[in-house]
Amino acid sequence: MFISAVGHSEDPDTPEAVNEIREQCEQRLAGHQPSAGVLFAAIDYDYEELLAAVNEFWPGLELIGCSTDGETSSDIGFMEDSVVLILFASDTIEIKAGVGEGLSEDSDAACFEAVKMARSKTTKKEAMCLALPDALSNSGQHIVDCLVSELGKDVPVIGGTAGDQWRLQKTYQFYGKQVLSDSVPVLLFSGPLELSFSLGLGCISMGDKATVTKSEGATLLEIDSEPAANFYKKMLGENTTRATEIPLAVLDKNGEIDYLRTPATDFDPVTGSVPMFADIREGSIVKPVMLNTEALLASCTEAGQAVEAGYSSRKPPSAALVFSCAGRKILLGTRTVEEQKRLAGVMDHAVPTAGFYTYGEICPSVSVEEGAKFHNHTIVVALLGERDE
Repeated sequence: MFISAVGHSEDPDTPEAVNEIREQCEQRLAGHQPSAGVLFAAIDYDYEELLAAVNEFWPGLELIGCSTDGETSSDIGFMEDSVVLILFASDTIEIKAGVGEGLSEDSDAACFEAVKMARSKTTKKEAMCLALPDALSNSGQHIVDCLVSELGKDVPVIGGTAGDQWRLQKTYQFYGKQVLSDSVPVLLFSGPLELSFSLGLGCISMGDKATVTKSEGATLLEIDSEPAANFYKKMLGENTTRATEIPLAVLDKNGEIDYLRTPATDFDPVTGSVPMFADIREGSIVKPVMLNTEALLASCTEAGQAVEAGYSSRKPPSAALVFSCAGRKILLGTRTVEEQKRLAGVMDHAVPTAGFYTYGEICPSVSVEEGAKFHNHTIVVALLGERDE
């Protein structure tokens, strides 16, 4: 048995919100006792009060979560300034939480501690890791690389990095009753888990391939041995000072899109460097792409169809998780609500769904064998269920 239940409240009063969520979840659990949960909450809630109430309702819950840039569920769709809780109950799949602190000081040690803590509580073979780290204090791709190194590439890492409603100041992560920052909480699923995941891009190719010849972390210094800003100015004009609407598609060895990287702020007028939202390694082959509303929404439909097609168990899915980029929300504006509607149009309406808008999505690009990547401007959809025995 593996079931889930979702509660979603837009009540701004924390006690009222948690009471509403409790009623929704208890009704949907139908007497089953949850063993684990994930909480997504807007930046202005009283997190300590929120976590204390959830842990009082369900003592011993293996709980993680984070602050967000928007929330979504199968219950009321996309919202801002709301709180979503998804609970899991199973007698076959073990779901255990862990956390590592101090990402800004030593991300390797923080990821090691998070995985070690979760692993110490499970007895079954690991099947998936849900990760909700802070990516303001360290490189999102480096955090993902550390998790993949600890878990091995055969354990998919799925998730997204915490948000703070585009303030870009401080995000929060949850573990049990603790409210943390600069940390990486994980939820490790072990046992006969059936998992299908898909990545939606929503971009249109618009230029020629090039090679990143010099970079330092998230700063792009040179493309084709010229200042990185020149690459954009050749496309957009000599007076161009920023290009946040033109991500770079980083290509894999087959020439397919591996992940997207988005320019973060203005070009450096002295060096011609381009600050990005995450690392692009030297030697990477890149190609500029354009984002538009219709392509972004079409990618939701495609991701929903792909995740349904990839789910192979005869037992129905128990839960769906959705992680969409805060950048997509900005581009879509009032049409952001259509993302969940597009997914609902191609996925089973009966499957409880929860998710949030992130500062970077985590998911393998194509196959588990390549390991998880850190993405910009994408939507990640995952279906969880119980594998056929």
